[in-house]
Amino acid sequence: MANENTIIKRDLERQEDCRMGKRAIELLQNFRNKEIERKYIIETDNLNIDEIIDIIDNDNKFYIGEKYE
Repeated sequence: MANENTIIKRDLERQEDCRMGKRAIELLQNFRNKEIERKYIIETDNLNIDEIIDIIDNDNKFYIGEKYE
């Protein structure tokens, strides 16, 4: 899970009409308030999208349904 600074940075990298602004931080707080086991949370601050996808795709603790080749 990204921290607030990373969320803000990533939001600013989006096209202006796709930015979420304060809502992005609100959603981060909502997610943090849920009692999700740490083992299901990926620290994404220092990962790019391809690395995150690779973790989700290859770690058995994340169920994504059937894989299509």
